[in-house]
Amino acid sequence: MTKLSTATAAVALALGALTCARADDRDGRGFGDTHEPKVMIISMFGPEAQAWLDRLGPFRQIKVPGLSPDYPVVNCNRADVCVLTTGMGHSNAAASTMALVFSRVFDLSHTYFMIAGIAGINPEIGTVGSVGWARYLVDFGIQWEIDAREIPSAWTTGYLGINAQTTAWSPGLPLPSTLKPPLDYRTEVFQLITQQEDNATYEALKRGASLKLVGLAPWRARALKRV
Repeated sequence: MTKLSTATAAVALALGALTCARADDRDGRGFGDTHEPKVMIISMFGPEAQAWLDRLGPFRQIKVPGLSPDYPVVNCNRADVCVLTTGMGHSNAAASTMALVFSRVFDLSHTYFMIAGIAGINPEIGTVGSVGWARYLVDFGIQWEIDAREIPSAWTTGYLGINAQTTAWSPGLPLPSTLKPPLDYRTEVFQLITQQEDNATYEALKRGASLKLVGLAPWRARALKRV
């Protein structure tokens, strides 16, 4: 079964994976002809992918028909960790991932997929260098926007999920059923981690990406005091 975990930042997990990958690269084992990745890291654009490519090499470049012309190869090291760069946007991500799956170049039946990229964060939650591990994937592109001049007075925003009926809600109050989209498209949200062993993996990875690895704890404390 293919298993999926995600991160919104790439560098912290790379620090944890670095030792293992480099140890395997030093053992003299060459690349075989069958590509069965243990981990497929998916990034959207060059600088996101570079955080992995700079630390987990050396890599073999494997050309896959149908990938983005800007990123036409999948990079794989001797530890069977591969990096795919899809190109930015829904269309590029979907097209590149489909090209990978249907190319028959890789056997992905036992591969863990990790979508790793950069993102912003609420300063009350974290600072630059924070790592977020997602349990759910939400497609925020499937939504309506109503002109703010035309929304009801009780509404807090003109953005609402497809086929939802209101955005009127105050923190601390129960969520009205009309606030939640009915998920008619069946692709609005995905739960990424469900099995108990995957939860254990998630917790272990989260501990590995601790503040002391990046040395930002004092700066984060100062930033949170200013909020």
